[in-house]
Amino acid sequence: MKEEKIKTPKPIDCSSCKFLCSLNFSEDLRFEICKSFWNLNDYRRKKDFILMNVKCSLPKRRRPSKEPSEKSKIRTNSKSFFLLNKRVCQSFFLKTLAISNGPLNKAFEHKNIYTNFFDGDDKRGKHTPSNKLSSAIVESVVNHCEKFVCQNQKSKRKTITNVDIRSLKQLYNLYKEDYEGNSPSYTSFKRIFNENNFAFPLDRVRSKPHPKLSDSKVDVKNDSESLTQDNLEDEMTSNKEKLVTKPDQPKVIVAQVPESSKYFTNPSSQVYEIQFIEIPLNNPVKEVKYDIY
Repeated sequence: MKEEKIKTPKPIDCSSCKFLCSLNFSEDLRFEICKSFWNLNDYRRKKDFILMNVKCSLPKRRRPSKEPSEKSKIRTNSKSFFLLNKRVCQSFFLKTLAISNGPLNKAFEHKNIYTNFFDGDDKRGKHTPSNKLSSAIVESVVNHCEKFVCQNQKSKRKTITNVDIRSLKQLYNLYKEDYEGNSPSYTSFKRIFNENNFAFPLDRVRSKPHPKLSDSKVDVKNDSESLTQDNLEDEMTSNKEKLVTKPDQPKVIVAQVPESSKYFTNPSSQVYEIQFIEIPLNNPVKEVKYDIY
């Protein structure tokens, strides 16, 4: 918890003041008055302290404006400030208590005319920020995500809608179509998605073998060490097939599955590496092996 800074009186020079504030109150006495004021931890008691030491009355006389056409402020009241029953100026009063005009105006704004005490409520910190999402919008985002994803990546839910959602951006665009006018930003949508521990099910993320590949007599291997994520990003620059040749090594063809494939929910992570080994005719081999990663 952040420690509250101790309030101390602010320096002021009242040597030319008509009330002689600096002569009547020493610095030690000002510290004691300021400490006593801030030890009143209750919000209403601080306002009562101000109202008890400030008297408000009607002005004794009014001076007519020199230029009647000019809009001038009319003084409606006159305030007198006291500390320990001694008259002080307004600047000395505020700087001794280490406050501004805000608490002073708030105290008189909610003053009870019958009891002369503060009759307002403490509304500090209760204002709702304009950029904060309402509970209804957060609940709608959670309900929308529950239709397509699960809250645990290792679990498989049978109640998930059978819609091919491949990314969080697609899920957000689908939400905007269903909830027009009340959709939050993509950043807020992503934050709610992560706070509720949502994740796409493994059966949607994990690749499914192609039916034709499963019927053939080739060996399918999942070697994660052969192709790292960095190599995949460098090699998958286009959707076209690329021929990679290396000296003294077999020819390698790297092919990316097109986005329209219905057998893979995450085509950006599906790359096949097929090695073709050239064998001389005079040296026949009983078995030729094709490795597919």
